[in-house]
Order: sequence, then C-alpha cells, then structure tokens
Amino acid sequence: MSEIRFISGEAALRNFIEQVREDVDRQLDERKVNASGALKRSNRTEVVMGMGSSSATLYALDYWHTAGSGSPPGTGTSAMALVQWAKDKGLASNDRHAARIALLVQRKILREGSRQWRDGGENIYTTAIERAQPGVGAVLSAFLSDIPKALVSQFGRAFKAA
Repeated sequence: MSEIRFISGEAALRNFIEQVREDVDRQLDERKVNASGALKRSNRTEVVMGMGSSSATLYALDYWHTAGSGSPPGTGTSAMALVQWAKDKGLASNDRHAARIALLVQRKILREGSRQWRDGGENIYTTAIERAQPGVGAVLSAFLSDIPKALVSQFGRAFKAA
C-alpha cells in the first residue's frame, strides 16, 4: 500500500510558513534591524511531511531572538561584531572610529541593555508568528479536506486489486 499524500494541506502549510518568513523579512527592512543583511538572508523555511505528522519550521541565525527586542542589561556582546555593525550601519568613517563606537555601545548594553531593549521593542519573529496565528485554522481545514480524498483513493485501490 502506498503512502497517503496530503496535497492541499501541505500546500497550505508551505504557504503559511512562507507568509511568516515574508512578514519577518518585511519587518526587518521596515524597522531597520538588519544592518548587514545577514539575518534576513539566513531566513529559510522547511516543511516536513511524515506518516502521522507535519511540521513547518522557520530557520534564522541564532541572534534572531534579539531582532527588534534587543539585548537586556548584562548581555555580553562581541566587540568585533559591534565593530562590523558600526561599519554596516554607516556610523563609522574608519576602523578606529568603528572600534570606539563598538566599545561605547558594548558598555551601554552591559549597563543598561540595548536601545531596542530600553525602548521596549518587540521581537520581529515573535510578532510575525503571533500575527499569523489566526491562519492556523485554515491550514488545519486544508488538511482535513485532504482526508476524504485520500481515503477514497486508498479504498479504491484496495478494492480494485481484490
């Protein structure tokens, strides 16, 4: 007996997770959170269909959890990463200036948290996921609509062979 394939449910799930990714990408641009573009370029989705389950995952670089919400006080940040950030943002005219900015920002984050944290910023990824939640019902409905088609197909094959 062949595996039952869920076509419209799978398509609905792929569409759902892609819409979440597109919302994240849009927010990264609108809120100017992505200085180098690396975080946005790292966003990718994957849908895995199994015999009894389906899953959709949005992958991103490990610092996604601070995108838009910032870093709380006491967070250690890499000086080299902040030097690159200052360059990417166009804040520094040379390496020495970028290093000075990085040192000041590093100290400020350690003492008071990042600016986004102090301003009460919301995480871009969490916000996109929360906005997408009303669409979960439609994805589930698409999977449910697949079941009668799949069952009819499988029963038809089973009884034709007999």
